[in-house]
Amino acid sequence: TDAKANTGGEDETEQEQDEEAIELEMDTTKADVLFTKKLHLLTQDPETKKWKDKGTGIFSLRKSKPTEASAKPVSYIVFTAASGRVLINAPVVKGLKPMVNPKSPANVIMFLISKEEDGTEKKEMHLFKCGSEDAANEVVSHVAEQA
Repeated sequence: TDAKANTGGEDETEQEQDEEAIELEMDTTKADVLFTKKLHLLTQDPETKKWKDKGTGIFSLRKSKPTEASAKPVSYIVFTAASGRVLINAPVVKGLKPMVNPKSPANVIMFLISKEEDGTEKKEMHLFKCGSEDAANEVVSHVAEQA
């Protein structure tokens, strides 16, 4: 019974962490959240060309709210890990074409350019495991609509 109690406690803690991450993800003071989906992220290492597992988190498509400095709203993609750490924060550029892998139709591949905290550009290929072909098509259609 102790093992069951410990497992139950861990599940509740994981669930609380996921809920906290989602709350962080849903901060709408600077942007409107257009779409969210729980996905698994892999990022391609530019040197070795191998995929690195970044874990499961919340993929969201957002549109900035107009401000005095920027009258035109900008759409961008944010991926937040279950821990609450933002792994991707990249603008949706005109012509961005997310691709569904024909061999694995539940996966979406996107090349995104984001800025690091020090201002340098980070160009990476990302693979989002969506769980089903319908979910992958939903991600692609929402991103393509903003591109």
